[in-house]
Amino acid sequence: MLDGENPENPEPKNWDAIISSWADKVAKDRDELHKGVPFNSITGRSSYQLHRQGMKGEFEFGRFSGKMPNLTPMPGGDPGFDFDLPLVFKVEVKTRTWRGGELDLLVEVEDIEKADIYVLAIEYHDGRVVLAGWAWRSEMKKNEPRAFPGKPLNYWLERKKLNSMDTLAARLVRYI
Repeated sequence: MLDGENPENPEPKNWDAIISSWADKVAKDRDELHKGVPFNSITGRSSYQLHRQGMKGEFEFGRFSGKMPNLTPMPGGDPGFDFDLPLVFKVEVKTRTWRGGELDLLVEVEDIEKADIYVLAIEYHDGRVVLAGWAWRSEMKKNEPRAFPGKPLNYWLERKKLNSMDTLAARLVRYI
């Protein structure tokens, strides 16, 4: 049992701190691997910032699904999806930072065919990450792609139109 863990609830009280610590480590490893790419030319954010935020969302989805995210640094990045679920669905977690207001689920046009399911994870200012909902690729493609400020051309779906994480949880098969 981890320090601060409640025997009635197997999750440690400091889950967000654990996620942040692991996300920092993985982001540093990936940033080192991508030394030639100092920042995202569209958003201006560093490779480290992008990897850290993405990993936090992936860890939160891992906690939800019972599967660990892939922590292996890959020179060309991941293959366009983060999880391969037992139901043979590829899942991509899109983590966004909440700065007030509603956030849409955004998927770059060039990446839309790489996964079957897209999950919106939201990182709040206090470090918490919340899985806000999910959509099938076909649902994402119903809207015409558009360019958002500081982002490339994306398929998008409003958060209020996302499927509940409970409906995805009902589809998961957990392995122990």
